Amino acid sequence: MEVIDKNDVVKDVIDKFKEKGLEITHANFGGHRKPDEVQNVRPDVIAWDNDKDLYHIAAVTRAEVFDKTDTIDKIKVLSNLMMGKGRSKDTRIPFYLAMPKGQLEKIDQKLDKYNLERKNLMPMEC
Repeated sequence: MEVIDKNDVVKDVIDKFKEKGLEITHANFGGHRKPDEVQNVRPDVIAWDNDKDLYHIAAVTRAEVFDKTDTIDKIKVLSNLMMGKGRSKDTRIPFYLAMPKGQLEKIDQKLDKYNLERKNLMPMEC
């Protein structure tokens, strides 16, 4: 199985967000500003939807490291964030859990294993 570098997945997330017309404000990639910590976790990509006054947040993981990293904490925190002001005040911030292609089934099993809420969790295979 080919090992996919996390940077490759982060770059793919950036590209997908840009395709949606989102502006990348922070990313763990290239010359972008590094995302700030939010309640002791750090997303990998933060994007802004100017039309809706709404942030979009992504965290990158792989099934092999899901249990060994802060992925579970990231899911619990980042999937429950709400906009605090603007036209989208009190709207849940869309949260994407990005992973290399072919990992969705394994990640789904991990989400089930830890009984993690999926209400605002959008899987993104890159």
